[in-house]
Amino acid sequence: MEIQQQGGHPTEPIVAHTTVSEWQADPDAPSVTQARTRPHIEWLPLLSLLAILLLGGYFRALSITDWDAGTGQHPDERFFTNVAATVRLPSGPGEFFDSARAPLNPRSYDQFPLYVYGPFPIYFTRMVAVTLTPSSVLPETVPTILYAPTGQTNYGPQIANPERSFPKLLPLQLIFNSDGVNLTTYEQIVKVGRSVALLFDLGSILLVYLIGTRLFETSCWPAGRVACGADRDADPAVALFVDPIFSTFFCLLTLYWAVRAAQGGGILVYSMLGLSIGVAMANRITMATLGGIAIVATLIAAWNTARNWRYLDEDDDTEPAIFSFDVWGFVDTLLSRGMPLLVLAGALTVFSYRTLQPDAFIGSQPDSPPVSGETIGPDFLQGLGFFDMRPDPRFLENLSTVRALVTGEYDFPPSQQWVARPAYLFPWQNMVLWGMGPALGLAAWIGWLLFGDVPQQAVLIGAAIVIGAGIYVIWREKQRGTLTSANREAGPSMSK
Repeated sequence: MEIQQQGGHPTEPIVAHTTVSEWQADPDAPSVTQARTRPHIEWLPLLSLLAILLLGGYFRALSITDWDAGTGQHPDERFFTNVAATVRLPSGPGEFFDSARAPLNPRSYDQFPLYVYGPFPIYFTRMVAVTLTPSSVLPETVPTILYAPTGQTNYGPQIANPERSFPKLLPLQLIFNSDGVNLTTYEQIVKVGRSVALLFDLGSILLVYLIGTRLFETSCWPAGRVACGADRDADPAVALFVDPIFSTFFCLLTLYWAVRAAQGGGILVYSMLGLSIGVAMANRITMATLGGIAIVATLIAAWNTARNWRYLDEDDDTEPAIFSFDVWGFVDTLLSRGMPLLVLAGALTVFSYRTLQPDAFIGSQPDSPPVSGETIGPDFLQGLGFFDMRPDPRFLENLSTVRALVTGEYDFPPSQQWVARPAYLFPWQNMVLWGMGPALGLAAWIGWLLFGDVPQQAVLIGAAIVIGAGIYVIWREKQRGTLTSANREAGPSMSK
């Protein structure tokens, strides 16, 4: 079955692995792909990227460890710092995956009955701090953790501190911790967290560049790279040890692999796509919505194999062309190639999320104490460690609580900022006026809506990103709209 449409001048037939192509371009002109795959290296874009990274790093590093003089101005950062300074690294994989006895599980401590963030920023920062801390300044022994219901701490016998035997990077210790202080304390680990966040933020700038060069010509992107690199206030969390920096990086990493999947990527691309989604979820559970981008990318890849331009007169390329679309070819490609790759990506998403967010699952060992509360899943998984993927009741309880906080069922002081505020307009105003500034903010939103004169395939992929982002914003604002309605009566009193 074919669908035909008159008009246009085609380029060469498009194959699934094509990076970018133009449907209506001069056939004699080199395509964007050909221009980018020339043997010589285009040094100017690379040098500009390096300059932007250095510029962005400079602005971000200004007084990054002491801009607040140790006063802890941001409540979320104080919380993150307290968690990172309290937890410790496990003695082995069994202790890591056993949620009941995991010393990295914030819910094992009575200070953190409600922990709704992903654990990746916490334990990654803790590992970096331990790596840069001499073993001699770490405690010799630490207590074990025994299971306790939410809001309680149950310490067990003292054991040798496993962080003292954790691998150390001595050259980096000499550079970043020449005084040999204990970087795992509350006062020091916040500095480590801010520095780690800086590196992830610079990684986000690099990913913006990589996504841009996959979709468009390199020359189209210097303004966006400069804006992203130089604007320290584009994300207010840039100078803080909090979640958004990490989530943004892994969200962009997922989008990069999704773009490559839409351009016909194979097993390696889909493997990285699945792993990236899982890590993003380990930073923020709502990043599971990125799975929709993977599905759309697969549909676009199948579409590109089924469509083509053909000349009416094969001997005269000046004549009009017809657009053909092979419906059965689309279905066959989707089922025979796309679906297996999606299954692979989904399996690796589950694997990486299970690995990097162990506190979401019970992960019991044969000698683990039983957990309190109702468990979901078959009992025969008890004692199977990594494969005991029953959700931890404390994790589910936290998700239920945060849902009630977001919808307004539970009143919560930080949520009062949304009371009696116009949905959609209030966050937009915060972003454009106070976050990015009017000039860059308006430019970003205009760029979000308009793609200009760009290759058609890039428009398809970019439109998928735009629509996906729009759906997420609408869903998020719907949640906050529920909160506004539930607490609207509180508006006047809160404004006094």
